[in-house]
Amino acid sequence: MFTQDDLYKFNLQWISEALRVLRPGGSFWACGSFHNIYQIGFIMQSLGMRINNSIIWFKPNAQPNITTRMFTESTEQLVWGVKNHSSIKWTFNYKDMKEMNGGKQMRNVWTIPVTPRKEKWAGDHPTQKPIELLKRVILSSSKEGDTVLDPFLGSGTTSLVAEMEGRNSVGIEISPEYMEIIRKRMDGIREERKEDELTVEFI
Repeated sequence: MFTQDDLYKFNLQWISEALRVLRPGGSFWACGSFHNIYQIGFIMQSLGMRINNSIIWFKPNAQPNITTRMFTESTEQLVWGVKNHSSIKWTFNYKDMKEMNGGKQMRNVWTIPVTPRKEKWAGDHPTQKPIELLKRVILSSSKEGDTVLDPFLGSGTTSLVAEMEGRNSVGIEISPEYMEIIRKRMDGIREERKEDELTVEFI
C-alpha cells in the first residue's frame, strides 16, 4: 500500500519516464478516478506538458453505490496532454472524431458503457477498459504506423486497439496472470482477421 508521499514519487517517476521517450508533440493520455487524476494532471503540468482536454467518461451502467453515504460514482476522467514543443503541432484527427460522432463535433463528455462481458472472454481484470474508449483515444491523437506505449498494459486493450487500427504498440505488464489474458486477446484478433503474418513478441 502506497503512502501519499510514495504515491506521488511513483507517479512522478513513471510519468517522467514516459515523457522521456515521447516524441516532441506526442500525446500523453492518463485515465483515472478522482482519487489520483488530479495529482497526475498536476505532475503533467509541472513537467512542462500542455493539457489539451479533460475528458469525462460517463458510464451509464456503472455499479450502484451500496454504502448509500455518497453519490454513485459513475465517471472516470481522462487527461490529454502533449509534450510541448513550440514548433511542432500535435496530432488531432478532428474529421475522424466528427464522423465517429455522427457528423457533429465530439465533445469532452463520452458516454460509453463499462466493459461488456463479451470483451472479457480471455479472463478477468478488475479495471479492463472497453474497446470503444481506447478507440477514441488512439484514433483521435495518432496516425497509422505510429507507436503507442502503455506502461500499465493490464488486459491489453491498448495493444489490441492499436493492432486493429494499424498502429504499433509497446506494452509493459508485470503480472503473469494478466500477460496470459493479453496473449489470448492478441492471438484472438489475429485469428479473427486471419493475418498469421502478424507477430506479437512478449519479453
